[in-house]
Amino acid sequence: MRHIRKWYIIGLTCIALLTVTGQGIIHGMITSDSGRSHVINLAGRQRMLSQMLAKQVLAGEDHALRVTLDTWTEAHDGLIHGSESLGLPPTREPHIRDMYTRLDPLLLAIQQAAEDYLSPINDLSKEQAQNKILQAEPLYLELMNKIVFAKSEVGQQRTATLKNIELFLGAITLLILLLEALLIFEPLVRQLKRNWVVLEDKEKRFRLAVAGSKDAIWDWDLDKNQLYMSPRLAELLGESPDAFQGVPDDLTKRISSQYLPGFQSELTQVLADPNLSLETEIVLNHADGSQRWFLCRAAEDRDEQGRATRLVGSLADITSFKRTQERLKRLAELDELTGLANRKSFTDAVELTIARRASSPDTSFAVAFLDFDRFKLINDSLGHAVGDALHISIADRLHDSLPNNTMTARFGGDEFALLLTADSIDTIKNTINELMKTMSAPHNLKGHTIVSTASIGLVLDDARYQTAGDMLRDADTAMYEAKAAGRAQTAVFDTRMHEQAVARQDIERDLLDPEVTSQMQVAYQPVISLVDGSIKGFESLVRWHHPQRGIISPAEFIPIAEESGAILSIGTWVFEQTLRQLSIWDNSLGTQSLTIAINLSRKQVLRNEFVRFLANYAEANPERVKRITLEITETAIIDERVDIVPTLKRIRSMGYQLAMDDFGTGYSSLSCLNKYPIDTLKIDRSFIMGMESQREFTAVVSAIVSLAHALNLELVAEGVESDSQLAQLQAMDCDHAQGYLFSKPLTNAEATDYLNQKNNPGQTQVAA
Repeated sequence: MRHIRKWYIIGLTCIALLTVTGQGIIHGMITSDSGRSHVINLAGRQRMLSQMLAKQVLAGEDHALRVTLDTWTEAHDGLIHGSESLGLPPTREPHIRDMYTRLDPLLLAIQQAAEDYLSPINDLSKEQAQNKILQAEPLYLELMNKIVFAKSEVGQQRTATLKNIELFLGAITLLILLLEALLIFEPLVRQLKRNWVVLEDKEKRFRLAVAGSKDAIWDWDLDKNQLYMSPRLAELLGESPDAFQGVPDDLTKRISSQYLPGFQSELTQVLADPNLSLETEIVLNHADGSQRWFLCRAAEDRDEQGRATRLVGSLADITSFKRTQERLKRLAELDELTGLANRKSFTDAVELTIARRASSPDTSFAVAFLDFDRFKLINDSLGHAVGDALHISIADRLHDSLPNNTMTARFGGDEFALLLTADSIDTIKNTINELMKTMSAPHNLKGHTIVSTASIGLVLDDARYQTAGDMLRDADTAMYEAKAAGRAQTAVFDTRMHEQAVARQDIERDLLDPEVTSQMQVAYQPVISLVDGSIKGFESLVRWHHPQRGIISPAEFIPIAEESGAILSIGTWVFEQTLRQLSIWDNSLGTQSLTIAINLSRKQVLRNEFVRFLANYAEANPERVKRITLEITETAIIDERVDIVPTLKRIRSMGYQLAMDDFGTGYSSLSCLNKYPIDTLKIDRSFIMGMESQREFTAVVSAIVSLAHALNLELVAEGVESDSQLAQLQAMDCDHAQGYLFSKPLTNAEATDYLNQKNNPGQTQVAA
């Protein structure tokens, strides 16, 4: 009996040893899992910081953003390396490791966008940086949630399994303890107690992680049809926690009826397909009657047969994010300054109106393009704040004075557009006429009274218009026609304008051809002294012999060359050709006193390369440069966009003479002449032609001559064509003249012959 008992005790002891060993192993596994709750806590804190960072970007809290960004980056590093810092083995689950890997690019994207947002100098605007953060942050938050729930799920599963095994071994141990002695098995009892403490601590930390999360956690036991909702959801919906009864209706009855069918359909698919996971946006009804957007995510647990038995997920309040999306959408359709439609939304509206044309034959519509005068001057003189206030005032007037069915848009700067709809074209024209009166009234802004009239281009509906782009193009063309006709004008587009626009485009294309100067010639018109009739010099003029169009007038192609920038290369070519010809005359005819006048464009004066070219020539030819007069029009000199007077002074200091061409056609007054760095004044031909028919012109020319002499300026009268004009100019003591009375513009050879004739004493001289 004692022998049997001995072996019985030995067997029980072996069993006890085995159970103790099993518990030791389980205890090690439980201990290795203790870091999981720390990771969950870190992830919960990181999600909070991530959301805080996005809100601070939207609120423009730059200083707080910098602090949150640094804290958030440190928290990210703690999360990624959490297992190592706790002295635990790394995460073994491949899907969790993959999510860790995918976090880093999002961290870098948000960090870079935040740095760009905070940096005073960056390649992105603040709005672009803000958009990048708002795009990356939800993705980062989504991965964080997935990591939390994946960690939670793995932790719950492992904890449940370990607890079951440990309970089983504990029962065996207790049985052995009953059969053997309490003193023998007392250490095992203490170990069991410690294990229970560890498990309870893990559960407590998990509950704290759920409570500290900004998201609501839910757990749906499908077999029991019970739904646990964390108190956070009650808080987000403005309800008390006891409002939830632990049934699925706690969630479904709070989903907006508009989104409930979609949620139920997606839920059914997820439960049926193990490869799917639940992730959808839903709207929940708040206790105060409002609605809140939530991002609903969940992962399912399945039994051995693959049947879903449990769903565990989260509900993240994304209402602020959805509102931001809506705001950005509105900004994409509206002009931020005035609140009017922008170009895109206006173009879409015109496209829709064209598409509806066939179904609304009794309705007429038109597109108007408005450009307002003097905006550049207002911005430069009164500041951009007043300019912005003027934009807003114009937008208010358009809104208040136009019919309700008119769509008003601002394309940028001082360009506005209208889409007018009425029962007839006459009604639309009357509306535009009334609008012109309204827009001509002064604006009282920030203590300033400002008048800014509008030039309007109007395009009436026509069956040939199939796209909004065509209508806007022609409205723009008509607007430029209105500006050319003078301020505060309206021009209705017609086919003639289109033909002119096409011809203008053809000329511009040909002018931009690098070989265009091979079709051009430089002509020379003599400038004659009205004192003794001798030749003072020539003005060089460019002539274009187009291979298809024939001779194109400078009045037609020079403005296009100015606008397109082709004048830069053409002007340099003319300059070089003229100087080469002057050198030939000097060497062959000994014309060392002959002067030459060369026309300059405003764009040439504004180009540093051209000014350096003038400086280099002046340095190489210090004597000849004194005989070169550079002519620039009065309008170009007084243009308020960029002050070129300092540059003209610099050019004059190089030794060149400067002449104000076409004087009288701009807006300068006689009293302002002394502030411009000029040596010669050229009276525009329109004044010379008017002297024979209107006494007023004679008085004006006489005043110009007197003032010019008082300012020690030389005078050249342009466009002299009759003996009567010549006689009046000589009587006024005008210095020089040019025009067809003396000679038309001459080719190189003709100009050389003309010089020979003038140098021949037998030739008739102009009477002094």
